Amino acid sequence: MAIMHGWWGTLAERSRDPESVTLDDVLTVVDLLGRTPDAVDATAEAMFEAIDEDGDDRISPAEYQRMIEAWNGSPTDTTDVFVRLDADGDGTVSRTEFIRHWREFWVGDDPAAPGSHVFGIPPAA
Repeated sequence: MAIMHGWWGTLAERSRDPESVTLDDVLTVVDLLGRTPDAVDATAEAMFEAIDEDGDDRISPAEYQRMIEAWNGSPTDTTDVFVRLDADGDGTVSRTEFIRHWREFWVGDDPAAPGSHVFGIPPAA
């Protein structure tokens, strides 16, 4: 929780009005994430811990789907995205895989990278 709250402080620091963070403020911080790889990785670790409900150090397809559905607020088919995230094909997403994908999403520039879909958005057909 402390890590996630820390991002609010970062956003407030970049905002013209710390009481009202705008989308432009968020995008400014996102543009700077490449300069803070430790913060990006710490956030990935925190997210991994939250998603790995059973604590087996792996994200199962069901755990991933519950996370995406919680964010979407509706039933979501995550099958195709999960297969892309499961880089070694073992049926789960390891901590290492997840952190790599998290980096790809937040600081990468390759829209074809598996991490571009970490938030459940399937690749365009």
